[in-house]
Amino acid sequence: MTKYITSASIVVILLSSFCSGDVFKHRQSGETFYGYPTNRTLGKKTRIYKEKDGKFFGKTVLIDEYDITYDAKGRKENLVVIGIDHQDIILSDTVSIMLAKTIEEAANKGPRCIILEIDSPGGRGDCMKKVCDSIRKTYNCPIVAFITGKKFGGAFSAAAGIALACDKIYIAPDAQMGTIAAPTDTTNLQEGLADWQNTFTPKSIASFGAYLSTFAERKNRPTALAMAMVDRNIEIVEVKTDEQGSRDIVHKGDKGTGAIVRTWSKATTDYSAEKSSKENDGEDTQHSAYEITLSAKDAVYTKMADVIASSRDEVIEDLRADDVKVIATNRIKLQVRKFGQSKIQLFKYFAGMENLEAQAEEIEKDFKEVSSAALKHSPSREDERMRRLERKAYENRLMRNKQNKKVVRRSADDYRKNGNMTREELANLEREVANTYVDPYLLRQQRLAMELAYVLNDLLVYYSRAAKIAKQYPGALPKGKTIRQLQVRYNSAATKLDNMGF
Repeated sequence: MTKYITSASIVVILLSSFCSGDVFKHRQSGETFYGYPTNRTLGKKTRIYKEKDGKFFGKTVLIDEYDITYDAKGRKENLVVIGIDHQDIILSDTVSIMLAKTIEEAANKGPRCIILEIDSPGGRGDCMKKVCDSIRKTYNCPIVAFITGKKFGGAFSAAAGIALACDKIYIAPDAQMGTIAAPTDTTNLQEGLADWQNTFTPKSIASFGAYLSTFAERKNRPTALAMAMVDRNIEIVEVKTDEQGSRDIVHKGDKGTGAIVRTWSKATTDYSAEKSSKENDGEDTQHSAYEITLSAKDAVYTKMADVIASSRDEVIEDLRADDVKVIATNRIKLQVRKFGQSKIQLFKYFAGMENLEAQAEEIEKDFKEVSSAALKHSPSREDERMRRLERKAYENRLMRNKQNKKVVRRSADDYRKNGNMTREELANLEREVANTYVDPYLLRQQRLAMELAYVLNDLLVYYSRAAKIAKQYPGALPKGKTIRQLQVRYNSAATKLDNMGF
């Protein structure tokens, strides 16, 4: 299926008044009607909605047989606003997928246009690409960006990339576009700046520079400047290209013989790289990087933005859509809230894991010491009697834990609550064993083994629950943690437990 409404044509039409022209016109028969297309297809046909007496009726057509002109009469009397104004939106795979889906679904409902209100410090490149791809595929509805510049001051890094994918960019007078946002919830300490940079402008995002340049080229924006939004290795300059005073904004390495009239990049310290160097070789090595920060006026001057607008109302007025109903969606906020809750829960799980792992290590250490001491003593005649009594005490409690060698774990509290023996019964049995058994080393080994089994079971519960959340919200994992690491730790604990015979 060909792309029948180009981004360029949408921008031109948005800048002009909504004319009373045809929406769909069949190339051969000349049949015309109002309506709007969707990006849903059935075989070679595309789902469209045809307007009749103010109502819309669905049908499928061979879209390539029609000339389509954007027209307000063929669209519903509403406008959709989607906010990208939380720092977690472009960090979470799940949230970015939800955002992309929301954009596509909104476009398929035939609004006049979609406004993405952006105020974000950036995020991950793969999350940015999911959203940009949805904008690129949504050829059936105009999508504009409004950089509001509130809490985070504008659109930076991955957030700037999302704006570049839109058909038109509005920017508030006090907003900015750039590479790195000023930290809002970290201290000015180097450690805080390093974490901020690694989170919202990670080095991996630089690989998406060429991807963003394709959007910039389609909208006649400086491709080098678009790439510099995500790549801090690029130094951007403005050069005079001829005697008539024509200027171009390019990578400094590509300026050729042109005379530099302005440098847009600011050299700065890459704190994240400096931290990495210290960790690797212990040396305090300075690493340079470049930052771009464009004010609203500079953004319009460089063509990275199109219009300065003080409010959403001004944006809507410029779009000639002030007569329609504004619909703001809350789906993204709800998903962001779930993502935030997952981050908190994962933090608690990892804190619990570290505590349990320390306990397991200490128990294993004690067990080895007791085992070593036991080797120096001859076995007692009561060994078999002790094994039977003590084995019964914990075997009843853990019998449900082993089902055909398949690991099915529950917390230690569940074992203690649902076991066949009460604490008092177990205490009585232990006293009986202590009174009749003359070798304390073997008894201590059995007790340590039981204690270790409880701790390992709790660890397995933490690992599995954390992995389940992490698979749904990959970006919620603490820094340096991966799902693979959780699986490795789970397998190690499960193997230890199986080798103990539980």
